[in-house]
Amino acid sequence: MIKYRVKKLTLGSFTLENIEFDLNRGDVLLIVGPNGSGKTAIIYSLLGLIRYRGQILIDNVPPGTRQARRLICYVPEKPMLHEELSGLHNIEYYLALNSIGINEVRISLYSVADKLDVGGLLNKPAKTYSQGTKRKINVIQAYIVNKPVVLIDDYESNLDDKTIEFICEWIRKSEEKVFVLTSSKKKNIEELREKTGKELKIVSLREAIGERKNVH
Repeated sequence: MIKYRVKKLTLGSFTLENIEFDLNRGDVLLIVGPNGSGKTAIIYSLLGLIRYRGQILIDNVPPGTRQARRLICYVPEKPMLHEELSGLHNIEYYLALNSIGINEVRISLYSVADKLDVGGLLNKPAKTYSQGTKRKINVIQAYIVNKPVVLIDDYESNLDDKTIEFICEWIRKSEEKVFVLTSSKKKNIEELREKTGKELKIVSLREAIGERKNVH
């Protein structure tokens, strides 16, 4: 599903070298490293947002292409919402970008919103939300579009235990999806294994520059 052979990628003045991994459907990759080690740069490369030297293929097509974008949903570390729109209208807008009508997913949408304790907030403007609530809306967007590749940057940041448990349950029940998550906490490796029941693939970025980083 994903073939990643990157010799060098650059984000501003930051450079990351020699990253390799392969992911098939059902796989979960956790990218672990301190802040500034390049976790988000790898996510951006999968989205086709930054330059790289090497090869990245997502279902045999390069990132950033229309075909690749159709396969990927993304939960950023810093929430991405239209501040003047309500949470519901933000979700509707995201669905429209993916050619999905809200009536097709209405039951699922409200069910998940209630699970994450934001059902009563959907009609309020996003600018009134906390950072945690904004991230929950991004999680809902990613969940209901139901794409085969899910990218979640810093999966614990500004999220409560209930939402983290929801993400772990989503992973546990998804046999045909690829999940790529990042975290700055090495202890999350064992916690995520336990909560998802999945064998994780790991990329460690403790020493980000100039060393080959293979998945293990």
